[in-house]
Amino acid sequence: MHHARQIQKFRTDGKTASPERLIVLLYERLGRDLDEACAAIEAGEAERRHTALLHAQEIIEELSYAVNTDIWPEGEGLIALYDYLLDLLVRANIQADLVPIAEASKTVNDLAEAWRAAYVELATTSTANDPAASAV
Repeated sequence: MHHARQIQKFRTDGKTASPERLIVLLYERLGRDLDEACAAIEAGEAERRHTALLHAQEIIEELSYAVNTDIWPEGEGLIALYDYLLDLLVRANIQADLVPIAEASKTVNDLAEAWRAAYVELATTSTANDPAASAV
């Protein structure tokens, strides 16, 4: 049942979200996980911190796996950045330290904003180039 709710979150108007939208949603969830980890550290809740940071690491791993360097060789730099974020989150989890999470959060927020802007641009361009969409 839990998985059904997660899948439903990634549906919009009865259709599955585009890959671009899914990336934006993953970044948004990643940001919430980092916020949750910070709150857990401040509250001294080790299990909650651990759960939030592990989920954040899973998201980063999935984002990293999605980079296709055969199509985009420059993606190696993004993969290296994802590896760095993983290192920060592992350190934050082991040391219950807010500093690496703050650094990761800044980078994640910057990346999320870039993906949001790209998604809006793509959606705008797609709509502008689709006569059926403009007629609606």
